[in-house]
Amino acid sequence: MIQYSLTFLLVTIFFLLSPQHANAEDAPWGYVGETGPEHWGELSPALSICSQGREQSPIDIETSMTVKAEPPALVLSWQAFAPAITNSGHSLEISTQGKAGSAAVGNRTYRFVQFHFHHGSEHRINGKQMEAEIHFVLSVVI
Repeated sequence: MIQYSLTFLLVTIFFLLSPQHANAEDAPWGYVGETGPEHWGELSPALSICSQGREQSPIDIETSMTVKAEPPALVLSWQAFAPAITNSGHSLEISTQGKAGSAAVGNRTYRFVQFHFHHGSEHRINGKQMEAEIHFVLSVVI
């Protein structure tokens, strides 16, 4: 049963990542050349904020610049959910519709909103791009 479920999941992911299933309207930007990160703020009025940010994706983590930290404990509270799957043209996004649980750090709780995959990592470590990357997106619970 687990083998079948994993196979089905992988086939579904590859099907949704294929170009004919991408929403081109949602994909005016890229990672290299004229549509790369250095040009994002120029591509459309909706992306103009990208010209102003200093702490935004993509980032390159230089391990020689990292410091050891002792963050508060991370407490995860996962729940089963019915996913809504979208291919944006840049990533496969699985929306939890706010029903997948939460994560707590210190005195703050965050709702698990969605996660998405990038084939070819968005971020780099010491200038090296990895084969793939997953982003977990959470929002503060007030």
